[in-house]
Parts: sequence; C-alpha cells; structure tokens
Amino acid sequence: MVLPVVTMNATAARAATRPRFQTTRVKQQNISKKSCPSSRSTRCLSAQRCFVPRGSMLRSSAHSKDEMELDAHDEEEFEDVMYDAWDEDVDVVVEVSEDEAEVSSVLCDIVADKAKKSIAKHGAFTLAIPGGSVAKALGGLVDKDIEWSKVHVFFVNERCPDQKNYKLAQSVFADTVSLPLEQLYTIEAADKSPSEEAARYEAMLVGLPETVMLRNGSGLPRFDMVLLGMGADGHVGSIYPDSPEMEAEEGLILGVEKPDKLSISFSLKLINSADTVVIAATGTKKAATVSAAWDMPLEESERQQMKMLPVMMVDPVDGLVVWLLDLDAASELDVDDEDQDPDVP
Repeated sequence: MVLPVVTMNATAARAATRPRFQTTRVKQQNISKKSCPSSRSTRCLSAQRCFVPRGSMLRSSAHSKDEMELDAHDEEEFEDVMYDAWDEDVDVVVEVSEDEAEVSSVLCDIVADKAKKSIAKHGAFTLAIPGGSVAKALGGLVDKDIEWSKVHVFFVNERCPDQKNYKLAQSVFADTVSLPLEQLYTIEAADKSPSEEAARYEAMLVGLPETVMLRNGSGLPRFDMVLLGMGADGHVGSIYPDSPEMEAEEGLILGVEKPDKLSISFSLKLINSADTVVIAATGTKKAATVSAAWDMPLEESERQQMKMLPVMMVDPVDGLVVWLLDLDAASELDVDDEDQDPDVP
C-alpha cells in the first residue's frame, strides 16, 4: 500500500516576492516505497512524506476527501489539524519554513503542544534536548503555557565535565520558567571519564519510575520527545560518521572520547525508542546532507555500498520523525515540480 504524499516546490516558493507559503497550494500525489525515507526500516510497509508549508492548502491522509484552507494566523486550527493527523497516520513529516527564525518558532510550538498532550495522557512530559542552535531556539518556550512542574528535561549529549549544554539550557529557558532544578537532569560536574558519566546517567535514567519515564515494548525508556540538531557531516548528538558509536548495540548512554572533546551521548537505540523525534536543520551547508538522508535506497545491498550517516539511522521503532527545515536546508530535496500549482511562480 502506498500512502499519499504532499509536496511543495521549494525553488518556486523561494522565488515568490509575496510572503512565502501564504498562498502556495500543495497538491497530493502518490510515491513509491523507495521514495520513503523510513523504508530503511524493515518494519516500514509504507509511509507518508509531507512537505507542509504554513498557511497552505493541505490534503492529508486523515482528510483525504476534504481540503482545508489554513490561515497563517490561525495557529490553533493548524495545530489541531496537523498534529492530530500526524499522530495517527504518518511516520515521517517534513515541514519547510521560510528561515531559521521561523523554524525556531515552529519547534517551540511543537514542543509546547507535545508537552500538553503528554501531560494530559500520562501525567508527565519527558524531553531530551541537544546543545547548539536547537537549544538556543528553545528560548521561545518561556512564553508558552506549559505545566513545567510535570516536565523532565534530559540531554541528548553533554560535554564532560563542562556541562556545556546544561548551562546553555539554564540560560536560554530553564532559569526563567518554573522547571524544578531537580528535573533538569545533567551529568556530575566532576573529573570522571565519559564512560563513568555515561554509566551514571544511564542508571539514573532507567531508575526513573514509569509515572515519569514510559517504557516501550522492549522495556527501554521511551521519551515523549527527542530533539536533535544535525551537523553538515550528518552527526546527531555526539554520534559522528564512521565512529564506533554508530554501531553500538549495547548501552543506552555512550561515553564518547575524541581528541578535542569528551562527552556522553544518547545511543541510536535510545533515540529510536522515542515517541517523537524532531530533527531541526537550517542553512545551505546542511542541504546536501538533508537530501542524502532522503535519498536512502530501498534495497539492503544498495545501502551497504553507500556511506551511512548517523542522521540516516534515526528511525523510531514505533514513533514519528519530524524534520524542521528552512528553505536553504530544503533546497536540494528532490520534489516533483510537475504537480506544483501553476499559480506559484
């Protein structure tokens, strides 16, 4: 079975002089399984690939007989339609925004929405964050209506013993909102090796009660949401191309020792046990890597012959991947021009 795909012509949208994505029509068409970025997983029989500009005409698998005009200012309607549909029917979503500032805004919207739903569903919200530009983008959370007493924040990766990402999270949002300090989980600021810190962090993680941290069918911690940045080389967390961490099958938290950096990192196994993983990437330097991640071949023999990147291995076992891109990062995606609305320049 092949589910529908919603696409947009990013090149044409870029050329528009009017406010982008406000009047772009998005059409529906079919794609083969080979076009599906989740097809690298043997569990994937089909997936939906969505390029969803804000304020555009949308037709999704959940509303296949209805076309809804979503006004850009009507955020509540947008959230209710889009994210409810994604939760039910979609494995992978790509949302293309105009620029980095809008990507940051969308990211904060998604985190706040997921927090509200998770707390309503099981009484807590577990969020894992990286450092860098993604952490800095979370400053918008200070203006969101979030029940912070029920939020638990973890770090996808962290420098040892510097606590660099912990300090960044504190300065960007954690010190401003009413998040209890003990629910911002960091490493110990001590002179321990990455492997020692990884073991301690993993023990803390698996020791959390299920009232806080859900478990998947295999008993692994199941985060409500994991946020990832992506380097131009395709690294996520502290998992780099051609590194032993890419192949690690044991351990949820990995100790990573590089000549210029000591850190801990979530393993791919732990990332892929999450309910929702959000990958944010902006800028032209990321465009080629984004395109490579989406051009993953279907056949195992073909995959073995190509250079795998860590971001290509982000594939939740039973969850959703949301890619948040700006126009620059999306500029090399292979979208179909032939079904683009003729009104778009």
